[in-house]
Amino acid sequence: LGDTGMYTCIASTPSGEASWKAYLDVQEFGVPVQPARPTDPNLIPSAPFKPEVTDVTRTSVTLSWKPNFSGATPTSYIIEAF
Repeated sequence: LGDTGMYTCIASTPSGEASWKAYLDVQEFGVPVQPARPTDPNLIPSAPFKPEVTDVTRTSVTLSWKPNFSGATPTSYIIEAF
């Protein structure tokens, strides 16, 4: 329950960066939850292939991977704790 709060996901490639903020409300086990979906499904990148931890700090971890064949998807995510 202590992990409730605002989270930010940042996806970046050499050609740009995108971010999405979401509020996470951690509830007790067994409480039903309605998942939310992004408004445009075309904004969802393909799944990463063999992600690796490439950087760790006190408040974040960076996961990186090689791009798929199109090269258009993000190649890293930074997961931060606030």
